[in-house]
Amino acid sequence: MSIVKVRADGNSLVVTIPVEEVRKSHLSAGDHVKVEADESSGNLTIIPMQIKPRARYDFHEVVRDVIAEERELLDRLAEYDRGHEL
Repeated sequence: MSIVKVRADGNSLVVTIPVEEVRKSHLSAGDHVKVEADESSGNLTIIPMQIKPRARYDFHEVVRDVIAEERELLDRLAEYDRGHEL
């Protein structure tokens, strides 16, 4: 157990976790945690969380798919742009 001071940082309060406690909890900088407060006791609980990143799409792949799906419409618009009637 360690005793640390709560300090202000902007509009938030910050608690520094001592390195010994970090090692015990297997936390690293950048990890996500859930902080829960028990209203009756005032105790805080910090729970490590695994956050799944959102699926990232390859921009070029998405654009190719949209163009392929809308090829007929895009060709018609290109003809109109060239002055041909639709």
